[in-house]
Amino acid sequence: MRSAIEAAFSKRKKYGIIYRIYNAQNQLRWMHEAGIPLYESEGEFSGYISATVDITDKKLEEDERSLQHALQESERKLHNSLEKSHLIAFSLDKDGRITFCNDALSLVTGMTKEEMEGALFYECLFPEHLQAEAKEFLHNIIYNSGYVTSFEGQLANRDGKAIILKLSSVVLYNAKGQIAGVTLVGENVTEKRKIAEELKRSNDQLKELFDNANDLIQIFSLDGKLQFVNKIWKEKLGYQNHEIPSLRIHDIVHPDYLSKTTIALELIVEGKNVDKFDTAFIAKNGKKIYLTGGVNCSFKDGKPLEFRGIFPRYHGSHSGRKSPGAIL
Repeated sequence: MRSAIEAAFSKRKKYGIIYRIYNAQNQLRWMHEAGIPLYESEGEFSGYISATVDITDKKLEEDERSLQHALQESERKLHNSLEKSHLIAFSLDKDGRITFCNDALSLVTGMTKEEMEGALFYECLFPEHLQAEAKEFLHNIIYNSGYVTSFEGQLANRDGKAIILKLSSVVLYNAKGQIAGVTLVGENVTEKRKIAEELKRSNDQLKELFDNANDLIQIFSLDGKLQFVNKIWKEKLGYQNHEIPSLRIHDIVHPDYLSKTTIALELIVEGKNVDKFDTAFIAKNGKKIYLTGGVNCSFKDGKPLEFRGIFPRYHGSHSGRKSPGAIL
């Protein structure tokens, strides 16, 4: 401010400056000061006549309009980027009315944009039994300052087909810093859920098959952590379900067989053929259990994932039998 006044004085020209000051109530106010040069009757410059006006309200209105314009431009750019995206996207105002939706949403719902825009999203998109949950999701965004977890729900497709969406929120604010609405972006996870359900069903069936088998069956990770054992495995070794996750293969292999077991597993990881071997486990009660069977390794993209061991022959005391050429 001082430099602006000094510059005006040096040129003897009018000036206008905007600055902030604290008033008697310690409130910060915006001021506009304008000055014109004052000359004596002889034409000699003697100073300035100035006037100051409080423009706080006007300044705030201008800043608000500018910010609101910037926010609207930001929202417009967001909508443009989502318009042709493969991700499903739609925007809502505070009341839950759809203000924007993209082609991907139209595709999965079978409804046009004209049908959806302006409608309450929870009535338009969700079946009746999920509408209260969807409405609560928006309520939590608006009244919890935008901090919510993602939402997963089933859409009411026009053709009656079940569509499962997983949505995340992008909160939209107005110039006053208040939540004005929200843009929801997500993906159609219907097929992923079907695959997961089929995989679970298949795993359950496989587990039931393993549990009914008479062989000792176990699956363990590359670092030796047990991931699955079947019913008879637990019966013979004496472990309960809650104890299995804390066990590793070296916890149950007898020390006399541990070195050979480790070597055999390394050969299997390298892709070498190890058809059959003998080994021994230690039961929880300390009993030594001799086993004959095989272990293989599953691979994905050329990388080893886990070991699977099946032992159809086992007994609790050494019979004097030896397996010629046994690796373990």
